[in-house]
Amino acid sequence: MRKILMASFLFVTVGVLTACSTANNTKPSETTPSSTVASSSTEEEKTAIFTATVKEVTELDTKEKAIQVLLENPENVENAEDMLVSFKDGVALNLDPTTFEFDQSDLIVGTKIQVTVSEHAPMTMSIPPQIPGNAIFLVEIVK
Repeated sequence: MRKILMASFLFVTVGVLTACSTANNTKPSETTPSSTVASSSTEEEKTAIFTATVKEVTELDTKEKAIQVLLENPENVENAEDMLVSFKDGVALNLDPTTFEFDQSDLIVGTKIQVTVSEHAPMTMSIPPQIPGNAIFLVEIVK
């Protein structure tokens, strides 16, 4: 009896999981070319812009060259109101320095920068929160 119950449970579980995994699949005739998806998602991507003061710059010990910039005193410029609530203890940006439009040596403590990020940028739940480089579109020094 026990073997029958276990087999039935296993059969039902596999059936449910299979049904759930295929429920959201579309037929090949209903798919959109990937180039269309990429361009439409790029056009619809909303951004948030804020300024903040550099508190600390740290080179990260990673395979790829990266730096972490700890910011303080963030201020909303555009669409960043909801984000700033999480930034009361500052925010850390994990950046690829090869994407800078300025010399990395200009990024020193006390420098004010403007950051453009995805409006729904993923953030860690750490204190301070961290924003990954792929959610950061632009970092500029405010003069």
